[in-house]
Amino acid sequence: MDSNHISFEEVLSSLTRVRQDLKKGGRFPNEIWDSILQLTKFHPIEEVARKTDLDLSYLRYKLILLQAPAKKDPKSLDFYEVNSFPLPSAHILIELTSSSGLKAKIQGPSSCLSCLEKLFR
Repeated sequence: MDSNHISFEEVLSSLTRVRQDLKKGGRFPNEIWDSILQLTKFHPIEEVARKTDLDLSYLRYKLILLQAPAKKDPKSLDFYEVNSFPLPSAHILIELTSSSGLKAKIQGPSSCLSCLEKLFR
C-alpha cells in the first residue's frame, strides 16, 4: 500500500481480510492502523470511522496516540503554566481535551478565572 495516499478501497479490502482472520478480541496489526490513520489526513475522521466500521471515539484515541511522543503514557495529563494577563473581553472560553477524548469546557465571565486559581493552589 502506498503510504503517501491510500484509497478507502485498499483499506477496506485489507480490513475485511484481517477481520476474517482475526480471533475474537484480537488486535489489528500496526500496518492496518497506519493505513486507517493515513485516511484521516485526506478524509474527515467521521467518514473514516463510518466507512471502516470503527468506533469514532476509539479512532480519535488512536490519532491522539499517534501524535503523542513515543514514551508518553497516553493516560497521563500535561499541565502548562499560564501567566495571568488582562483580558480584552469580559467573556472567556477554556476547552480541555484528554488523551482519551474526554472534553471539558469552561465558559463565562472573566471572574470565573479566580475560581480556577483557587483549585490549583
